[in-house]
Amino acid sequence: MVTEIKVKVDFLEHLLNCLANQKYMHEQAADTAGENQKVIDEAWQTGMDMIDPIIKKNNISKYALQKFDEKWEQDLKFISIDIKDDDKINQDRFFHWGLIRQECEMYCLIGDQVESEELNSLCKTRGLNHEMKCYIVETMKYAGLGENL
Repeated sequence: MVTEIKVKVDFLEHLLNCLANQKYMHEQAADTAGENQKVIDEAWQTGMDMIDPIIKKNNISKYALQKFDEKWEQDLKFISIDIKDDDKINQDRFFHWGLIRQECEMYCLIGDQVESEELNSLCKTRGLNHEMKCYIVETMKYAGLGENL
C-alpha cells in the first residue's frame, strides 16, 4: 500500500502558507480573510485530488487482504499438508501452497484486477498445477480482484 506521495516543494510551501493563513484568519480583515479562505479551499481540493486515488487504492488493498485472510483461514483444513522428511511430494506441495499464499497477498497489496495472462504466466513460472491455479482464481474472485479471470 502506498503510504507516501511526492509533492513539489512549491506546493508544500503553498499548503503550509495556507495553514498559517487559516491560523490567523480571525486577525484578518473580512475581505482579505475571504480571499485567503478561497485560496485555502482551492489548495485543500488540489491536495485531496492528489491523494484520493491513493486512498481508494489503499482501501481496495485493505479489503482484498481482509477477504483473502478470511478465505485462507477457512480453507486451511483443505490445504494443510502433513509434512514428512522423506515425503518429497508433500514437501513440494507445501512449498507451492506457500507460493500461492505469497502471490495472493501480493495481488491484494497491488489492489488491481488480476489478468488471466498474468496468472497463467505466474502458474507456469511457479510450477503450480491446475488445482492450485483454480484456488488462486477462486480466491481473487472472493477478494474482489478476479473480474478478469
